[in-house]
Amino acid sequence: MSALPENTEELSAVRRLYDSSFPDDERIPWNMLLKLQNEYRVLNVWHMDHTLAGFTCLFLYHDIVYLSYLAVPEAMRDHGIGTRILTMLRKVFPEQTIVIDIEELQRDAENYEERVRRRNFYLRCGFETSHIGYHYYHVSYELLCCGGMISAEDFRDLLLFHWGPRASSARFYALEGISSE
Repeated sequence: MSALPENTEELSAVRRLYDSSFPDDERIPWNMLLKLQNEYRVLNVWHMDHTLAGFTCLFLYHDIVYLSYLAVPEAMRDHGIGTRILTMLRKVFPEQTIVIDIEELQRDAENYEERVRRRNFYLRCGFETSHIGYHYYHVSYELLCCGGMISAEDFRDLLLFHWGPRASSARFYALEGISSE
């Protein structure tokens, strides 16, 4: 794991990976990410054999590490890189709870199968459901945790810390019938 490169070519590659890996409506504007990078060092790149193997966007708050984004280039997917990145994060943050949000499983979602695959990937990597859902803007998410659990209040505090008042529109609720198995 290394900080976001100043090398313009690699920085452009990270930007392309970011743009291609996440829906427009779920991406933080790039210029805002760069501002957060300057303030909090949130973006990290991962390499294999001197090749960009992925990037993560991490927000730290007390004993919580919020893994907001994890992306691996399409040509390198299904080779265990995402799993290795998550394993390394657990080694870097052994005492913290790592939390991610994934799109809630909704059978009528256009990308339902993708959501199931993504959720299963994180469960295989040691994450568990927190049974907390939240709706932010027009997307419903499920929170998954590794290395401990968090409360909706803890996650709301994290969002408010990093995003300010705009995060107050997030609406939290209990997820029923969702299992970690």
